[in-house]
Amino acid sequence: MRYQNLFINSKNKNAGDTNYNYNLSIPEYDIQTKENEEMSLTITNFNTQNIFYNINNTNNQFYFTVLKNGVSTSSTMTVPIGIYDVYSFTTALDLLIVAEAHAIYIPLLNKIEFKSKNNNTIISFNFFSDIYKILNLPSSNRIITIPDKDTLLYSGIVNMNRFNYLLIYIEGITCYTPNISNIISTNSNNFKLSNLVAIINRSDILPFANICYVEINENNKILLGNKKITNLNIKIMNELGEFLDDLEDWCMTIKIIYTVKI
Repeated sequence: MRYQNLFINSKNKNAGDTNYNYNLSIPEYDIQTKENEEMSLTITNFNTQNIFYNINNTNNQFYFTVLKNGVSTSSTMTVPIGIYDVYSFTTALDLLIVAEAHAIYIPLLNKIEFKSKNNNTIISFNFFSDIYKILNLPSSNRIITIPDKDTLLYSGIVNMNRFNYLLIYIEGITCYTPNISNIISTNSNNFKLSNLVAIINRSDILPFANICYVEINENNKILLGNKKITNLNIKIMNELGEFLDDLEDWCMTIKIIYTVKI
């Protein structure tokens, strides 16, 4: 058995490449099996900073409607794009609705409490954008209506992570026996063999902290059909199928394992 380690730093990308869609050209015959060998691949480590906008242009707007003395007024409220914890997010909501209502975070419930400030006033929040996912509201009912000053209503359990996983795909390899499959339909049990080579959990990592993935036992190695590799196209997405266009610079080590065929 023999090994090759490829250390890749996204800062060294070519023009036209991005941190989430990165191409690596490899000299001819640099990665190539001998006649009696087969090749496997695994990612042994990956590092980047946890700097992703959990509030962005897909989830930062909601309709705010006030019905007072028979007169209804509606406004589109926009939360500034950025990285929020639950406290700063609640404060941002409260500042937008401060003339008519309060938004207060309740730590014991991990929910946001909404309350009208005024008598004879009906307040409605229509969370039409993906902000409803942060507030953990059902997709079928994204409207919160406060009928009077004495009524308190709550969001769902707040989840400030817009997504939980980094998915690393590598094109330029042929996965002979892939160890990870993609579900290609949410309504059936259909699966598709893929070139997904690593799934990295970031759900418990604080904003601005380091995301550090380490694989030391080669448990996720993938047997390849390639006899040689001349190009690798690394694509990094989340579990929602979105490219991570706000991904910071990263470094990665890919281990190539050559074993003698039995």
